[in-house]
Amino acid sequence: MLQSCCEDLTKMTREIHKALGVRKLLDKSFQVPSNMMIPEGKGNHANKDYLEIMSDLLKTIDNYGFDAPVTVKVQDTNKAQKGDQSIELKFNSLGAILKAQTELLIELKGDSANRLNIQIRLAYIMTRMYRTLAKLYYRTSAILDGLGIPIISKVVTLPIEFNVFGKKHWGAGKGFGKDSKKGHEPKLDLNDEDTTEAMLPDLLEIHDYEIEVDEFRFKSTDLYEIILNMAAKMRT
Repeated sequence: MLQSCCEDLTKMTREIHKALGVRKLLDKSFQVPSNMMIPEGKGNHANKDYLEIMSDLLKTIDNYGFDAPVTVKVQDTNKAQKGDQSIELKFNSLGAILKAQTELLIELKGDSANRLNIQIRLAYIMTRMYRTLAKLYYRTSAILDGLGIPIISKVVTLPIEFNVFGKKHWGAGKGFGKDSKKGHEPKLDLNDEDTTEAMLPDLLEIHDYEIEVDEFRFKSTDLYEIILNMAAKMRT
């Protein structure tokens, strides 16, 4: 009976020994890459027992895991306002971060669609305004020529919030080149985000534009005399 018990115990011990791979662990060790436990770690760390294995696994979890809470600080969120509008956010779990990111992406997608719709509408409006201004210019010029009103050209300075003659878009201040359509920025046709963003620093500068305008020059300031002179010129 004692011999049978010993044989059963020996058999079970061997099975446990085999299942746990004790001999393999002692002979070859359990290798854990060092870079899994330490950033930019080199080589492998050899483990000869299960306590060392558990220790390395915990180090790996600590290296790749999520440390809660996580604090995110964003510096100066609104550069258009004076001062530092920094915000600090705390997330207690990875799920909270993913939730916040998902909500932000959905919101940005909707905002982008609305902004694009507005920009397209503004493009149509600006195009119609440009055509109308061109018609008014030529019509006014025709009226002035027809009435024979004497005018003289002069240059005035007009400050505008955009600088379309920035060096980065036109190249060393050349303005509209001979090879480009007048009033047309060729880089806009690239429709490339990086190229477009590179234009912003110069474009968002306040620039003083020199504009040629017409000034009336009459010999007399008397309205009645001016009308008589105009009528005389029309008869001739």
